[in-house]
Amino acid sequence: MLIILHFILDAFAFDTNYSEKEVNTILRRFHVDTATLRRNLIDYGFMARESDGTKYWRVKESEK
Repeated sequence: MLIILHFILDAFAFDTNYSEKEVNTILRRFHVDTATLRRNLIDYGFMARESDGTKYWRVKESEK
């Protein structure tokens, strides 16, 4: 699973904020279940989000 998430993560730029809709559009290129992919990226610490889900961003290694 981690290898797949790392592959998907390359689709997201550092220092860029994404809406949930933008994240889903990117994730849909890889799989239709965007909610699971989004959750896994957050749970493994590869991405972070505002508590209300309005903003997502890629986490730098130094921020983990």
